[in-house]
Amino acid sequence: RAPLNLRVLQQSWTVSAHESEVFCVRFSSDNTLVAAGLANGQVKIYQGQTGRLAYQLSTTDQNLPTTCMRFRPASAATKTRNVLLAATAEGSIQHWHVTSGKCLHTIEEKDNQVFAIDYKGDGSKFATAGKDYTVRIYDEATKSRIAELSSGFTKKHPGHSNRVFSLRFHPTDENV
Repeated sequence: RAPLNLRVLQQSWTVSAHESEVFCVRFSSDNTLVAAGLANGQVKIYQGQTGRLAYQLSTTDQNLPTTCMRFRPASAATKTRNVLLAATAEGSIQHWHVTSGKCLHTIEEKDNQVFAIDYKGDGSKFATAGKDYTVRIYDEATKSRIAELSSGFTKKHPGHSNRVFSLRFHPTDENV
């Protein structure tokens, strides 16, 4: 048995000037940016090396939390880089071009609070899940819903019987 190679982690930088609680944090695929989703609906994006505030986005007018985020993978077929998918407690999913600060597209999941979001490794699809017990899969190019995995409360109807707080695309399997 090989000995464990343990390494001590060291803090690189700290941000403590948030005017609102942090709900989620996500690194860009190249680790150059770090996004923090806040309870007031803002997303603050910092330089990964220095911790300096680089960009700020406002996902909602209602001051509801940004609950989850995911940067589109760098391997995506599209030419547009630095795209962040951000979801809110009001069921809004927004595609943001981080460096321009523009919202590229918005999808509304009515009566849902989105708690989890993920991109397929190649960036061709993304999935959402949340309060309404449903996992939704979208096509990245068209932003249209292509599949919905709904709840089930009995043995006759399998599925989620409670809120979904986490989801992940498998790296080699087509399934979520």
